[in-house]
Amino acid sequence: MARWRSGSGTPAGIDLCLTALHQRGISGSVAVVGAFRMKYPDYELSDSMVKSMLNGTREPKPDFVHRLARLADVPVAQVFAHLGWLPPEEAADPSVLHLVRQLRTGITAAGQLAREAAEPWFDRAPVAAAAAVLTGEDGARRFTVSLSAVESGDRYRCAMMDVAEFRLRPGARPLPLDRAVSLADGGLLRGTLAQSRRQEMAEHPDYWAVRLELTALAQRALQYRGEYSWQGQPGSRLWLDADDGHRPRHLLVQDRIAGVRREPVPAAAERWRDRALPPIVVIGHRPLAGGAAALLAEALGLEYVLPRSGEEIVADGLFLPVLRSPVPGRVEAWLSVMRHLRTRSVTGDPWPAVVLTRPYVFAGAGDDADLALEELRRLPAHVVSVRPSDTTLRWWAARRTGVDTADEAETRAWMARELRAYDRIESVLSTRPADRTLLVRIPEPSSPLRAEGWGWPDTVADLQPRLAWTVLQWLDLTAQRRGPKLSGTLLPGLLSEWAPTLRDDPGVNSLLPQ
Repeated sequence: MARWRSGSGTPAGIDLCLTALHQRGISGSVAVVGAFRMKYPDYELSDSMVKSMLNGTREPKPDFVHRLARLADVPVAQVFAHLGWLPPEEAADPSVLHLVRQLRTGITAAGQLAREAAEPWFDRAPVAAAAAVLTGEDGARRFTVSLSAVESGDRYRCAMMDVAEFRLRPGARPLPLDRAVSLADGGLLRGTLAQSRRQEMAEHPDYWAVRLELTALAQRALQYRGEYSWQGQPGSRLWLDADDGHRPRHLLVQDRIAGVRREPVPAAAERWRDRALPPIVVIGHRPLAGGAAALLAEALGLEYVLPRSGEEIVADGLFLPVLRSPVPGRVEAWLSVMRHLRTRSVTGDPWPAVVLTRPYVFAGAGDDADLALEELRRLPAHVVSVRPSDTTLRWWAARRTGVDTADEAETRAWMARELRAYDRIESVLSTRPADRTLLVRIPEPSSPLRAEGWGWPDTVADLQPRLAWTVLQWLDLTAQRRGPKLSGTLLPGLLSEWAPTLRDDPGVNSLLPQ
């Protein structure tokens, strides 16, 4: 192998390590530098120097290469040989090493699947976290957990949120903060979380000590449990109306309908493909459009897809965890899903799925945001954009920040960014075929929306089935002009149960484009 030369790009040995890290979900120089610094916090060279050795602008130093190889789990001798520092015959056969790594990975994955299949908390995040905390000796000794399902809605009332509340047992005290941080630093991103919360932890050390301890106890159980959030943080007023006067502090909350990815019903998905119907992409905030997307997927037997910044979809439709920065990762995750969608379309195998896409994917500036919009323009799918009214958007702004209204300017700025994103989205969608594009605008509610409380306002809850039914009516007119209407062939579930009421609901008509 040739030795390093200035301007020759990433050296082969470094590229070998980067490839191995990418296969483990650590992609891009920022993520690699972060992972390197987590494993070797005392390494004397700066992050910029590490990055320059990764991209080949500086000659890699042997001590750095040794550490990088260990981080990537690649034999050091193999990396040195690729860099020309060892004769090739002194390095092991790479094909043998690859087989050993594959075998070891397969054994580990099989053991993990066997453990998960035997555990009772297979699906929902709050139940999974509760089981993880209470099945461990330390967690069971220190915590109690209560589980509840929170109902919302007037005409279409149902359980919409799962909640787990964790409390320290009487006599148990929060751990010292530095010990709690150490416990939670089991993954490559935990230390980054601790750094970003440093000021808050200094102001409320007892709260954060408990929160980080719970994070450490539940982390493995929550790895594949969809979207969830920890709530009850200092300053939050979301849960002030608890019946017993207790103010919850450590709540794990998950949207019961829209917060968990759902697999398709095989027979229904096959019928969808036989009709050559494209997938459905719903653009909107999760509490304002996600329920509709999930209800629609359940009723049609399609896969419900909730793209997340820390996941990548691969060719066979599996979602794999990757290490990405949260904000740019949103766009990368969207582009990953769109590539899969487009590939399935080109090969004549349309993806039987309903994909929820958040508007912030299109809110940024730069090449990636422009590419995301261009993908949206050319997307071989039914695209539904759900634009909130000012009141509903303000409700979500209050809900997501814990109803802390101290900074009204920040709330206004966030709302302005979201509405600008919708402007960009609608500008692009106006150039798409009308029979593949539906623009829905949520009307202003007749009364104020209260952000505090255990559930969602009835107006927001009832909006979800109404939106789903609106999309079904539109699909009946545009996608299913021949044969049985989709709205008449629904699978058993909430939407099917509510169908007789929805057919005569004036709230549905208010959502239809005029």
